[in-house]
Amino acid sequence: MTIIRRLLSTSNWKPPESYFSHSPLNYESYSRRLKGAIHYIAQNGRFTESILIDCIRANRQLQQQNWNSSPIIQKTRSRNDFLNLKLSPSNSTLEDELFSFVFNRHQERSSSPEIVRSYLITEPLPSNTARVIDVGVKGFEYSFLKQKVEPSLVFTALRLLLDRKDYQNSFKLIDSTFNCDAYKELQRHQIGRNLFGWFSYIAVATVVQAILFPLVSILALFSVNTATAGILMYGLLRLDTAENLGRISWRPYVSMLYKFTHRDELLAINTVITHFEEHNEVNIKNYHHSRVRKLSNLKLFDQDEYVLELPNDSVELASVEYSGQTFQEEKGIVELQQYFKHELNSRKMVFNDLPEELIFLEFWFTHGENFEWVEPDQDPAEIIKLDIQNQKTD
Repeated sequence: MTIIRRLLSTSNWKPPESYFSHSPLNYESYSRRLKGAIHYIAQNGRFTESILIDCIRANRQLQQQNWNSSPIIQKTRSRNDFLNLKLSPSNSTLEDELFSFVFNRHQERSSSPEIVRSYLITEPLPSNTARVIDVGVKGFEYSFLKQKVEPSLVFTALRLLLDRKDYQNSFKLIDSTFNCDAYKELQRHQIGRNLFGWFSYIAVATVVQAILFPLVSILALFSVNTATAGILMYGLLRLDTAENLGRISWRPYVSMLYKFTHRDELLAINTVITHFEEHNEVNIKNYHHSRVRKLSNLKLFDQDEYVLELPNDSVELASVEYSGQTFQEEKGIVELQQYFKHELNSRKMVFNDLPEELIFLEFWFTHGENFEWVEPDQDPAEIIKLDIQNQKTD
């Protein structure tokens, strides 16, 4: 340890990019390197981004070793090792050490997109929801303050929340990033800067045209140039603005400026709605597939290496019997559906009708006229066969 500190305190020595993760890597060597890094920071300042990313990689490798360790090795953690070696603690303790070192000791540098992305995507993935939101928000704010917006950071953090079926916190993440006042002001500033550029082009083009065509009125040249630039700019805004994503869309009265400043918000909310419907709802679109899969449980989620289930206090709100089986929607699913509708109404968005639902309504109202029978996505006989196999396995 003394040798490492002497090397770290030497002014001519710089830690390599693989300082934390080089072999041999265990908790004993990792803790020594971490203490040496803290001493180096106190003497010489900050680490580079590549070394912080390497610290994340090394810490997650130790967490992965905990997951892959045998039960015999796990039992030895509660005993005193005769070699006085530090056995690897739990993953939550390792994650606390990682977060404290990377994000608390390097607040200015730790919010860079590269570090945030590495923290969010390196296996095993972080399980603390509050930290996922905090890291995603800080990384997004850092990127647009540097005039280089990184929406992918938000979508990466959003994916982690959706994997845990944490839909309320998904909207909290969207409000803290795409819907924050600073980001919307940046979007308006970008539009104003583009308008200034277009008007500068119009003025220069009008002066040049007036010199080349002295017989034409300057007012006419200015009007033509303004109309041409306006049409081009409106077309570019339409190309860069999502109007209809299939599942949700803007209300008809929403202005083009509002659509442009909230375009990322629309994409993120569409991701949340689509994930919820694909994994929790039973609708016309996924009905045949839902017959051979277990109903989703919003109260079941993963935490570290454990599978946790919240108390089940829900009641049966809806049930549809078909072929002797019953589909039941949990109270939490119905409440989430109402929550989504409230959020969309407050954001000037609206649900779109599924094409499958429109076809079904047309079939219902016309009593099947002009319709013909075709094979569904999954054969009903195959559904019954799979149901029998599932009963045998149970």
